[in-house]
Amino acid sequence: MKIQEFYADYEMDYTRMQEQLLRSCEKKQKELTHLQERRNTLFSQVICIETQLKHEVDSERIAALEEDLKKRQQRLSGVISTIKQFHIHPSHKQIADLLGIPKGSVDSGIFYFKKKYGA
Repeated sequence: MKIQEFYADYEMDYTRMQEQLLRSCEKKQKELTHLQERRNTLFSQVICIETQLKHEVDSERIAALEEDLKKRQQRLSGVISTIKQFHIHPSHKQIADLLGIPKGSVDSGIFYFKKKYGA
């Protein structure tokens, strides 16, 4: 195999991995956007129910609204927890695969980068 062929193959693999990584990040961004929209919807619903509760006088209706409010607050809490744990950036393994180096080297490089720049 000629050296030019080797570099051409390497460049194609590198470009393909970059595209896969980009698609993965775009997919995660769409998932995060969906979660944020869900959070906003649930938050609006919670506020609406709380407002209805302030003006309601029927005890049966109040009980039903309180139950509905509790369910929506639990859902909202779950969505917020999911958003907090959500990561769009590529994993250290994905970076290592893209660069063709061991994952430990990526871990070490990121550690020292954060240490140096306070990130």
